[in-house]
Amino acid sequence: MSHYNKQYGSVLSIVLFLYILTLQIGAQTAVRFGAVGDFDDDSNTQAVADLISSWNPDFVITQGDNNYGSGSVAAWDDEVGQFYGQFIQYPSGSTSAYAPGPAVNQFFPSLGNHDWDAGISGWYNYFELPGNERYYEFIQGPVHFFVVDSDDNEPDGITSNSTQGQWLQTQLASSTSVWKIVYFHHPPYSSSSNHGNTPELQWPFQSWGATAVLAGHDHVYERILKNGFPYFVNGLGGRSLYGFSSTPEPGSVVRYNSNYGAMLIEANVDSINFSFYSIAGGGTLIDTYTILASPTSITNDQNKMVNEYSLHANYPNPFNQGTTIIFEVPDRSEGTQVDLAIYNALGKTVRRLIKGSLAGGEHKIIWQGDNDQGQLVSSGVYFLRLKSDSFVQTRKMIMMR
Repeated sequence: MSHYNKQYGSVLSIVLFLYILTLQIGAQTAVRFGAVGDFDDDSNTQAVADLISSWNPDFVITQGDNNYGSGSVAAWDDEVGQFYGQFIQYPSGSTSAYAPGPAVNQFFPSLGNHDWDAGISGWYNYFELPGNERYYEFIQGPVHFFVVDSDDNEPDGITSNSTQGQWLQTQLASSTSVWKIVYFHHPPYSSSSNHGNTPELQWPFQSWGATAVLAGHDHVYERILKNGFPYFVNGLGGRSLYGFSSTPEPGSVVRYNSNYGAMLIEANVDSINFSFYSIAGGGTLIDTYTILASPTSITNDQNKMVNEYSLHANYPNPFNQGTTIIFEVPDRSEGTQVDLAIYNALGKTVRRLIKGSLAGGEHKIIWQGDNDQGQLVSSGVYFLRLKSDSFVQTRKMIMMR
């Protein structure tokens, strides 16, 4: 081979390497994943699994009670593998009908009481998870996940001062990720009439640095805010439907138990959005909630009385770095559902700034000129749109690099 060809080949290799690296870095800045809890080997579970698959998620997490059967591989296949086997990287030598699975694991379950009833040895045989496999952590993109074993069979305890509790406090404190999600089976807070609150799991998650807590066990969907911190009960994966108590848990914002469903969670370095979809109609949005990373959310002036929506002109405009966006939403006891996004001249979504429930008042956000993948957009005309149930307003923006 000539010296020219060798040089050309080296350049191609470098270019290819840089391209792959760029894709990997891009993939690390934003993730979308499904969250599901309490499912069984029936058509309801299949409908929920189909809904999750339709989202094309990067991975799936579970809030426990994955297996209501026995601990055999065949039973785990019936309860889990037939629905989510395409996400599971099986242990070497696994006899699962769905082995070996993907090259990289995309399924991260948490233990529930029925999983313990099936036998912990079956859990170890079926999955290959980090750490001791009962409670563990992993990172995907800007999200650090902490999986807790909330069952009282856990040998390292389930109270905040237990070995497991101290592990979580230490790992949360050392995490440098933008988002820190804790999930497990038994809900710290729940308005369900079946199980309800689990006092021993009411750990100081917020003060330890967590972003949100997801749980299952009660076969309902519920979003509860405690001191502004979100707790989700996500137990409608297919097993059965539970009722609600006549007296909701204080802080309960949304309660749903009419059909089965799952959560779609989308995160980038600036925001994380939690949505719950029912299987009705192939996927019906029931609830959505967005948390913004500081300093994207600059102010929320709830002292300013607001009776109607308003989207102000961004400033500066034109701009070449960041631009400030101010908008107002009316006061409502249950919060206000808003969608604030930036579109290009072709009408394609470039950056979704907010999609979820906001408190009434004046809000101020700085857009740094990046898209949902964290990449800077090019010069041109863009459109800022604020949309809610009965309101739409659009503003023109000009980016000049």
